[in-house]
Amino acid sequence: MKVFSKAQITASFNPELAVSLLEEGFIAYSNGKVQVPPVQAFAFQAANGDCCVKSAYIEGSPTFTVKLSTGFYDNPSKGLPSNDGLMLVPLGAHRAAAGTAAGPRLADRHAHRAGRRIAARH
Repeated sequence: MKVFSKAQITASFNPELAVSLLEEGFIAYSNGKVQVPPVQAFAFQAANGDCCVKSAYIEGSPTFTVKLSTGFYDNPSKGLPSNDGLMLVPLGAHRAAAGTAAGPRLADRHAHRAGRRIAARH
């Protein structure tokens, strides 16, 4: 996993490339080539805050993106920023899927070694 600091992101940000990629994304979306699930939203009324989780996948892309955005609007009075966020771009999604599929096989293997039987298989 690679984690980038704000300074690293700012130093490598290319506005022209960002505009070009946004344009490509909007074109793909307009052509029905983008999966955009509904936004998940959480409200934290006691803390005057919220959190949104957004995600998207462009058909044919080797990755997808999940964005987590938070806002705690009383934070500035405490010397803290009101907004924060995280972008997750899994680069090895195929490996994660293989790991998920391997779990039941591993459980099955060990159950049989111990002479146990499994009631159901998925």
